[in-house]
Amino acid sequence: MKIPMTPANEKQRLAALKSYAILDTLPEMAFDDIVTIASAICGVPIALITLVDKDRQWFKAKKGIEQSETSRDISFCGHAIHESKVFEVDDATLDERFATNPLVESGPKIRFYAGAPLIDSQGFALGTLCVIDKVAKKLNAEQISALEALARQVTTNIETRKWSETIKQQQSQLIQSGRMAALGQMAGGIAHEINTPLGSLALGLGMLEDRLNETEKFEITRLNRAVFQISKIIKNLLSFSGDSDKEEFMTTDIKNCIDDSLTFCSEKFRNSEIDIIIDKSLTSKAYVLSIQPTNISKAILNILNNSFDAIFSDETEKWVKLALREQDQEIQILISDSGKKISDDVASKLMEPFFTTKTVGKGAGLGLSFTKGIMEKHSGRLEYLNQEPNTTFALCFPKVM
Repeated sequence: MKIPMTPANEKQRLAALKSYAILDTLPEMAFDDIVTIASAICGVPIALITLVDKDRQWFKAKKGIEQSETSRDISFCGHAIHESKVFEVDDATLDERFATNPLVESGPKIRFYAGAPLIDSQGFALGTLCVIDKVAKKLNAEQISALEALARQVTTNIETRKWSETIKQQQSQLIQSGRMAALGQMAGGIAHEINTPLGSLALGLGMLEDRLNETEKFEITRLNRAVFQISKIIKNLLSFSGDSDKEEFMTTDIKNCIDDSLTFCSEKFRNSEIDIIIDKSLTSKAYVLSIQPTNISKAILNILNNSFDAIFSDETEKWVKLALREQDQEIQILISDSGKKISDDVASKLMEPFFTTKTVGKGAGLGLSFTKGIMEKHSGRLEYLNQEPNTTFALCFPKVM
């Protein structure tokens, strides 16, 4: 038996195959119909759409066998993907490449095999459309032509499937963007409506304070602090609800963005008994950068909200910590939390748009992708620090921007 050779472009070929996100998916009628037609045209009991993965061949559609995959080392399709035309074996028992192959000696007891390579628009052979029989035979010219035509149809369906999924994702993103824009407009309107009576309340408290004794003035001071806090939230809300994509870059202390973000969520954390720990690095000195302050505040708020969602109510320790760190030529905002550490499998997909571990309705999976985009716009990056003992994200800015 001869083990199939590895194509010279194997790394790129596998990357192309993975990009279609079709491996290990459920059966689909469009592909099932093709193997049925191929079986009928070629007069064989077995027909397969085979995708050749790193160590296996996996069947997207099958007729005549029960297995879903076999090892690539013993596959006929591993040989067929090297060809540009149909790869045909009339009698496997007489072919030194396959005579002692386990698929010939046992299992389906293959005698006849013909595989048309599935070559995508980039020229990569993803697998084959193959037909198999337990008796020796040979396809005629019309059958070969039909098998090649069906193989092209399989490839077209695979590529169309990918673009269809891409379009669905883009539509979801547009819907989400539209919702966010509408929410921003509504938030801006509400903020404007609150500002006027809030100003009147502040003025009234000031006039009232002049007429009260010291004990009563203490209560007025407390109310004034609440008014100031509401005013600060409204100011930030108006800023957040604007079109931050057009925001100009300005020189500011990065700690101001952290303060603005905390304005929106500190009460939520307090009500859930989650401690917000401010590291001493945030008070030691100024970290001045040229940034879009509103966008950076939004990026920080996204990470803080993720931390909030990751901390379960029954945990004994509930905290989120913010720190600043200078490392090499970077200034990093570090946000860590006491929630369960993220698994390596999940961590590898975190930055992908629409990926989320949250339950339906809890998030669209755009937060980290959105934050990553903001950081890239600032010539920086969003990084998950998997070497840290707790879940930790770093917003990394170059010192010179």
